[in-house]
Amino acid sequence: MFKIITLRYSKFIDRPVSREGKSGAGFTLIEILLTTAILLVVMGVSTTYLTSQYSSQYLRQAALDIRSSLVQARSLSAQGYDNKPQGVYFDKATRIFTIYSGDNYAARDASYDLSNFWNQQITISQPVASTFEINFTKLSGTTTPQTIILSAPDGSQETLIINQYGLVQ
Repeated sequence: MFKIITLRYSKFIDRPVSREGKSGAGFTLIEILLTTAILLVVMGVSTTYLTSQYSSQYLRQAALDIRSSLVQARSLSAQGYDNKPQGVYFDKATRIFTIYSGDNYAARDASYDLSNFWNQQITISQPVASTFEINFTKLSGTTTPQTIILSAPDGSQETLIINQYGLVQ
């Protein structure tokens, strides 16, 4: 009525061997869940790290672009380009900065405008005004000292300091 089945053990692994001689090797549910949990933790950590790296890169790129525009405007002004002073205008709402030729942005010659934008994740926290401009004096390239602080969502910041000689530090 009852048939007795005996299982042999393999000498290499500590798992029962069936009557056909094949081992019951495979993954248990606990092993699969543990592996999945480890992979999820690794993916979560790497995603957080990569997100902060992208944010840092956007911040560095915005600072570099703005610094380059300030240096270019100062250089053009010191050379007496177009026989007018040069400047850079910033509009925080549109995230556009523009190199212009003229005494100020409102009185500029728009045909000389060179506009660029910064990434939408980056904000300018100083100066506080929604629009501002930095004007460089014709032939000398001097300006009123200013500080521009760029901020990323992760809290990191880049600071651009323009001294009275128009040099960006």
